[in-house]
Amino acid sequence: MIKRKKQWLKIILKIIAAIGMTVQIDVVDESQQSSWNIWSDLMEQRSGAYVLKEDSQNLPLQFLLAAHKPEV
Repeated sequence: MIKRKKQWLKIILKIIAAIGMTVQIDVVDESQQSSWNIWSDLMEQRSGAYVLKEDSQNLPLQFLLAAHKPEV
C-alpha cells in the first residue's frame, strides 16, 4: 500500500509542476468528498456530494488546484 501511495503522490506532484510552468498556482488542496460516486459499494451521498462510508479508509477523493496566469 505504501508503494502505491508514493506512486500516486509522484503523479500528482508531476501534474502540479507541469501546470506551474505556465501559470501561478494559488491553492492546492484535497477534499474528502467527490462529485462522482466512483466506488458505489464504499460511498454514500451526503449534502449533495459523495463521501466514503464511516468504516472506509480515509483518503482524498478530489484535488483542487486554483491558478492564474501572471500578467506580463
